[in-house]
Amino acid sequence: MISILFTSGSTGKPKGACLTHSNLVEHFIAADHEQIMISSDTILQRTPVTLDMHAQDIFGGLWLGACIILIRPGDDRNIAYIINTLQRHQISYIFTVPTIYALILEQTNGAHQLSTLRVLYSGGMIENI
Repeated sequence: MISILFTSGSTGKPKGACLTHSNLVEHFIAADHEQIMISSDTILQRTPVTLDMHAQDIFGGLWLGACIILIRPGDDRNIAYIINTLQRHQISYIFTVPTIYALILEQTNGAHQLSTLRVLYSGGMIENI
């Protein structure tokens, strides 16, 4: 076991879920096979480490040899900072919740200003741009 991740799920009550080495490796193999995340990606890691998706962003990126850009502490919801970081570092992969995704698109007038963004993974759905 690597860690126990806590989630409220649909009940609203925290419960722990075990994250094992083999499950995590299988997840990375699947993500690599489907080219969700690839070695040439530059990943913007904005998911707090208290949430399960941080494992894919950090460990998956490192496992594949991708470049990981860590968001400045406290700016994970600062849309102007996120957009600036996406553009400045030519981010090709980001996981975010749909509300942040919508604000990014709204403030950039659509995806054309984010030409390096290859995958925006948003709360369980994947959209290739």
